[in-house]
Amino acid sequence: MNIAKPIFLLLSLLCSVFSYAQQHIHRLSCHSDQKVEQLLDQNPKMKKDYEDFIKSLPERAKMDTKSLLAPIIRVPVVVHIIHSGEPIGTGENLLEGRIQAQIDVLNEDFNAENPTFASAPTRWRDFIGNAEIQFCLASIDPNGNPTNGITRTDIEVTGTDLNDDNIESEIKPATAWPSFQYYNIWSLPIPGTTAGGGTTGYAYFPSSAGQTRDGSVVDYRWFGGPGYGQSGSGTLTHETGHYLGLPHPFSGESCSDDDGFADTPNINDPSGWMGNCSNGWPTGDMSCGNEAMYINFMDYASPDQCVNSFTHEQIAVMRTTMANERIVLANNATAVCAFFDYDI
Repeated sequence: MNIAKPIFLLLSLLCSVFSYAQQHIHRLSCHSDQKVEQLLDQNPKMKKDYEDFIKSLPERAKMDTKSLLAPIIRVPVVVHIIHSGEPIGTGENLLEGRIQAQIDVLNEDFNAENPTFASAPTRWRDFIGNAEIQFCLASIDPNGNPTNGITRTDIEVTGTDLNDDNIESEIKPATAWPSFQYYNIWSLPIPGTTAGGGTTGYAYFPSSAGQTRDGSVVDYRWFGGPGYGQSGSGTLTHETGHYLGLPHPFSGESCSDDDGFADTPNINDPSGWMGNCSNGWPTGDMSCGNEAMYINFMDYASPDQCVNSFTHEQIAVMRTTMANERIVLANNATAVCAFFDYDI
């Protein structure tokens, strides 16, 4: 399959969900963020690193990654809660339990424990697998002090959308932990987003490893897990896939441009609203003569119960990324990783 064009894929993969309640349709799409394009245009080395990474995907997808790192790879996480002064548990200032619930969802998804994984449609069952990547809230901060892996910062998010916000220019520089050593995740109010839709999150490819911008951003209304009333909990899984090197299966939005993986169908459009997949697995949208693999975390199907897996080649890319661009992150887990349980 052809690799997606680097000029299209640059982007921090800003993933937006547009909800049309009248038709009961949820549509997701990614769009180019002009400020990211400008950043790459101003930094030839960053652009080359990005393009080199994209070109490496087909080779990475074929690698036997079990020999690269331990069977189970651990990733130390810090979650930065950006709020507007509310008490903990109110509005943007999320409860620790809700944060842990989102990490639990992440671990289910990256360890083939998603509630619908075992019942995935037979037509795709041979293509999906277990990434064996575990995420844990850091127990030691960059200064060697004990932590629960959560920071809370009262700082205003400005702007009307992602073209004029201060997330990259102010919030990340003020809060980020060293990104070679920690997976930085920001929960905040993304300008223009509501509980019903908007840009739910975005992330950078591994070519940004070590930079302040490196990590994932998720709107707080879409951050959490079962029992906490968020709009959805799959955004962080999708963005973490990008963080570990995965493009969308519809990358290039053309039948001649694909994601570079042999075990994802060649499609040029994302999936949309699939309905109640717990009552059966409907036929997905057809694109380029193929059925979209809507169960894939890197597609855009809704609701969350319809999405449950990564393919074997996607897993190979993510584990290879952990053994290369993010090897310091993996090694740091031994020193700072711990699991926490909360009854909040």
